[in-house]
Amino acid sequence: MQQDYQKEIFEIIKRKNNGKDSLGNIVGDVLSLSHDAVYRRFRGETHLTIYELEKLCKHFDISLDSLFKINKNKTIFEFQPVNEYDFSMYLYLQKMRDSLLYIKAQKNPSMVVLVNNIPILQLLNYPQLVRFKLFFWAKTHLQVKEYQN
Repeated sequence: MQQDYQKEIFEIIKRKNNGKDSLGNIVGDVLSLSHDAVYRRFRGETHLTIYELEKLCKHFDISLDSLFKINKNKTIFEFQPVNEYDFSMYLYLQKMRDSLLYIKAQKNPSMVVLVNNIPILQLLNYPQLVRFKLFFWAKTHLQVKEYQN
């Protein structure tokens, strides 16, 4: 592994950590390594193995494709059907916000939205329409019991 990528993955981990704990502690816990072993990797004296890289990427939700800038014609996205988890509108909107902030932080961000009705992002300037859309969505798609009658 090139040292530049190794340094970059540690920078991503530091950003995701937000200074909550030391790099040695968090990476050491994930990889079951001593602080000294982690810092040797951080300084580039020891390269991460493919297995260590896999553990770090899975634990910190880092895409190797984006790290290595592989195939610019691919799109990687997350999808979680609303009927397969305990739905919370707050968490849904928070996830949407986090995704938009992630897109904004990219070098040349762009976003394509494909929908068959007005995207919720365009409705945000109209609180009454947002309330109606969320009510209708809760009643029809989520089938929230309180809204059925």
